[in-house]
Amino acid sequence: MLNHHSAGALGSEPPLHPAYAGQDLTFHPLTTGTNTPQGTAIRTIEPSIISDKPETNDHSLSGGNVKYEPQNPVVPTSDKPNTTGHSLGGDIKDEPKNPVVPPTVPPTDNPPTNPGSPTPENPNDQPPKNDGDSYVAKAELFWHHGKLGIGTAWYIDNGTELVGAQSLVYGAGVGDSRVGTAVEWGSSWKLSGAADFNGDGIQDHLYDNGVDILIATLGQLNGQTATLESAIAPTLNGQRAVIPNGWKLIGAPDMNGDGIGDLLFHSATEDATAIWHLDSQHQVTQAVFVRNATGEIAHTTPAGQSSPWTVDGWGDFDGDGDTDLLYHWEATGQTAIWRMDGHTVEGTVLVNAVTSTGVSLSVGDFNGDGIDDTVTRNPLTNETKIWTFDHNAIATETVLVTADIGWEIKAIADMDGDGTDDLVWEHKGLDISAIWIMRDGQRSPDSHWIHDFRTGSDQSRVHTGDAHWEIKATVDHPQLTA
Repeated sequence: MLNHHSAGALGSEPPLHPAYAGQDLTFHPLTTGTNTPQGTAIRTIEPSIISDKPETNDHSLSGGNVKYEPQNPVVPTSDKPNTTGHSLGGDIKDEPKNPVVPPTVPPTDNPPTNPGSPTPENPNDQPPKNDGDSYVAKAELFWHHGKLGIGTAWYIDNGTELVGAQSLVYGAGVGDSRVGTAVEWGSSWKLSGAADFNGDGIQDHLYDNGVDILIATLGQLNGQTATLESAIAPTLNGQRAVIPNGWKLIGAPDMNGDGIGDLLFHSATEDATAIWHLDSQHQVTQAVFVRNATGEIAHTTPAGQSSPWTVDGWGDFDGDGDTDLLYHWEATGQTAIWRMDGHTVEGTVLVNAVTSTGVSLSVGDFNGDGIDDTVTRNPLTNETKIWTFDHNAIATETVLVTADIGWEIKAIADMDGDGTDDLVWEHKGLDISAIWIMRDGQRSPDSHWIHDFRTGSDQSRVHTGDAHWEIKATVDHPQLTA
């Protein structure tokens, strides 16, 4: 997952005149014929602190051979050689994994265990212990190992400081011998969303393999996410629910404001968007199409045509408290917002800014005004832009600059608890990650690489030591009050 409210997109060749429509919501975008929208305010800031060159301040690399060898998923390596003695251990083989859920409903829907997987050994690598009322939960980064199928959480304080790490292990909720062993997902499963699915205040994970769906409910250790308590399929009319043919699972926005994540689907061939509203027991209580004000199914093109528009994210783009949908047409670079009232489109807005081909879009509130914004990233030109929206969903564009095209935005989260979303970056080639702490729509001086602040560490930059690790999800730092 890229961020709080986004999903990947595929483009297609446009017809002669781009248009999107919802029956009586028909809307034809106007284009200027250039790649810069008219009336857009563009501001430029200085180059990023992030580069592929060694630092020259107090956090500079100080020797040590950083090798790309497998390391313990619980303990990431640092700029100095790993001397903790941790290793993967056991007989973890890169063999095809069985699907977590076979085609028919089994007695239990929990992922399989790997008997050789390690259990946490070093207390310093577990979440900080709760010392009475003084402990404040930290922001979290969830990493997934694409080869081994295992995951780990990093606990981040003060925006960029790693203060703990923990492998995701089975919790007491599974009720069998797997408790305490590392969770291992089969290669066909992908993390497709994150939300609270059972109302306990803990962010859970959503997985799918293109057909089957699993809701993985998570638990905590010492106030931080660390365990998998269950992994079960949602049910529809008493039957196990699967992804309908021709539809794609987009993510898990809360579309009705009940605090439980719902399932959002899109079909390009049918040019339709649908929502499955879930309750805290993962039952689909209502399965509905997104409709226009007259009750007809809302479309992005004239009825009967396949749509080039994709759902790239969601958020409250006009400040009315409802979750709106963000659509993108990659071939033309156009972006549109469906302003929602529950599952009804109450208005459509064409964003007054365009992108080039291959640009990714991510959603978050980057200036703290309570209205979600969008960040665009072009990996070919190394250009990053922030679109901040007002109450009418009109964007102001700010151009940000990074220093190396190898950087990729992996997630959006409030990493320091100031009420403003931040950018989580990862550089595969350099094996480092960084956080842009955002304030007023700009990168603040508090932005930095992630450094090791665990007990006994040297506060050097953190490396994973293995290119198969990838940031997949985040949890916000609880908001701090003065």
